[in-house]
Formats: sequence, structure tokens, C-alpha cells
Amino acid sequence: MRNFRVIATVAVAMLAIAACSSGSGPSGSITNQVLKPIRLQLQWFPQAQFAGYFAALDKGYYRDEGFDVTILPGAVEIVPATVVAGGQAEFGISWVPRMLAPRESGADGVVIGQIFQRSPTLQVSFKDKNITKPEDLRGKKVGSWGFGNEAELYAGLHKAGIDPANKSDVNIIAASIEAYIAAIDRLLAEVSWQGATEAAGNRRRAKSAEVASAPRRAELDEDAAELLTSDLFER
Repeated sequence: MRNFRVIATVAVAMLAIAACSSGSGPSGSITNQVLKPIRLQLQWFPQAQFAGYFAALDKGYYRDEGFDVTILPGAVEIVPATVVAGGQAEFGISWVPRMLAPRESGADGVVIGQIFQRSPTLQVSFKDKNITKPEDLRGKKVGSWGFGNEAELYAGLHKAGIDPANKSDVNIIAASIEAYIAAIDRLLAEVSWQGATEAAGNRRRAKSAEVASAPRRAELDEDAAELLTSDLFER
């Protein structure tokens, strides 16, 4: 079985790459040495969470350690552990739970760095649903991203006495990027409609206020004219 390594954090990744390098001078730079090509597979599309890797590439930190690093963007269907196991990348970035599925499939995965001692994974719901603990998920529809990310959710459900495989206990819905986009589109459409409705209401109220204030404005205009005329005569 082929070993493959998965990087979990920017800091640890940088340390790991630096530790693997050889032949660097006192300043840490590489001289008269052929750079070793390295492919790093991201777990998602390029975005802020990977800023450290791109910054290191831009500043030449990898090159200083003797590596020619190519950063591979992720996508919906890409599982970094599988990509590394298949030899398409030397390193990958992944959540620890997403390592479990490839390992169960026979891949000999090795996590070389893990900075989070507690997982940042969470489930969210609307406040009015009053879901405050795992036990409240009984009988509910619960979305799960899959690809190994469901391991923590399932563990929490089992601990709460809920069987994720039993739909009478909980209905696990396989989430997809298309579903998320559709939900966001609906939300934006609703917000846009509410905004348009509010704007229309504001215009109606403004029109009513304008009509109601017209006589008073006429009085003020007349007073102003009188004051101006009086002022001119006094001068």
C-alpha cells in the first residue's frame, strides 16, 4: 500500500516541508540545486483558508527549501486523500474525518500535522426550531455534506441514542453544492423581494407625507417671503 500524507495546517505544512529539505545554506536558501516538484491538493476552491500556502508560494519560501510547489485547486467531487492515494499529488489538505473513509477503503493514510485539538465542524439550524442539543435532532431532517465529513455527526447522534441509519430516528439528507446554491438563491430572492416591498412602502409613506406637509410648506414659504421683504425694507 502506498503511503500518503495529508497536511492539516499552514504552519505545520511549512515546518514539514522545511524539515524535509536538504542542502540548504546557512541562510536557508537553495543554491545550485535542482528543485523537487511537489503537488499540493487543496480541499476546496482557492479561498481565504488557503492564504498561507499561496503567500508562501508567492514569497518563494518553498523554492528556498528546494521545492517547486504546484497548488492544485479543489472542487466538489475532489477528495484530497483519494487524490494523494492515487499518486496525483504528494500532499493534500483535509479534515481528519475525511481521512477515515479512504482508510476504511484500504488506503494507508498518514496525518502529518493537526493543529485543532477540537473539531470546528458544526451543525446549524434556525433559532425558532429550538434545536440546542444533539437529542433535539430526533425526528428531524439533517443535512450532511458526506465524503467522510459525516463521521462526527454520526458519532454525536449515536452518543445521543439516535441511529443515523434509521429514518424513524433521523432523516439524513445528503447535501450538495447545487442544493446550497439553490437555497442561497431562494434566500436572496426573498431578501430582494422584502427590500423591494419595503422600498415601495417607503415611497408610499414619503408621498403621503409630502401631500400632508404641502400646506405647511406653503405657510413657511409665505412667512419666509414676508421676512425677506421686511428685512429689505428695514435696510
